[in-house]
Amino acid sequence: MSVARPPTREALRSALHRCITGEGGAPLRARHDGTLLGEAFFGAPLAGPPGRLHGGLHAYARVVSVLRALRGEEALAEAFPLRCSLRLERPLLLETALHFEGTYREDAHGFALTTRFMDTPKLDAHAESAGPLGPDAVAPFRELVERTAHEPSRTLMIRDSFPVMAYTSGCIMTVDEAFLALPRNELAATVRVDGGLDAAFTCVALDWIGAIGMGVRWQARLYTTHLSLHLAVDRIPHEERLLVVVDCTRPEVDPEQPLDPVVLHGEPVRATSLPVALLSGDLQRAYATGRVTLLPLAGQTERLGAPLPAR
Repeated sequence: MSVARPPTREALRSALHRCITGEGGAPLRARHDGTLLGEAFFGAPLAGPPGRLHGGLHAYARVVSVLRALRGEEALAEAFPLRCSLRLERPLLLETALHFEGTYREDAHGFALTTRFMDTPKLDAHAESAGPLGPDAVAPFRELVERTAHEPSRTLMIRDSFPVMAYTSGCIMTVDEAFLALPRNELAATVRVDGGLDAAFTCVALDWIGAIGMGVRWQARLYTTHLSLHLAVDRIPHEERLLVVVDCTRPEVDPEQPLDPVVLHGEPVRATSLPVALLSGDLQRAYATGRVTLLPLAGQTERLGAPLPAR
């Protein structure tokens, strides 16, 4: 399935950088008690489904863009590493002024941020300072990548936009200059204007790979309901080859997910998460890890595509 041409890098960055303000367009500031009130305006370049904010950009816009508005551009990098958790149980509309509330506290040990958009817990998010991602974070994904070298594979062309390799155990996206230069590559729009990669790319890439892995597993169209991410850095070293990975062997049903099950191919399915990671190409470093929770769209009767390659 083909899609409209992605936005330019300049358009997407401009929309991300000005999407969060205080009330009435004033600078966003936390009150003396730590509470805050703000406004969001998500422009057309941030679209995922028509007229709605892209699922992967929820994590960036509702956490990183808020931190930028509170801390300033120069202090944003100091907010990393961070851990964030977001519910995506209602859409956020584009080209519409949206109100949000939250809390923000910062001390010598780090920060803690909460936000609630549109006065509903279905759009709650929280983020906090976290420790770095060490070897233990890399290990299970390194094992996965090494295991796929001995598995059958096929190439998936995602929405005529970018390729992903599907294996029995999971899916892998290889990101390098050639990948980002592909015409109509949706992920290329998240690259910084100076050509670098940062947390905007990370959030969107992890959401995409999670959806791809679960989409292949379920053979169905689906949507993200929850993101839980550990972002080690804002900016990724320039020109490094990267691997974006999803492990399809470790699904977990989300016990706290309030959404009703969906009947898929005759069976009830609950919101389920898969582990994801953004790794250095040499598998020595994790730039981000987490889990993406998804649920099939209701009303599907036919299987989409083919399952993961059999052993």
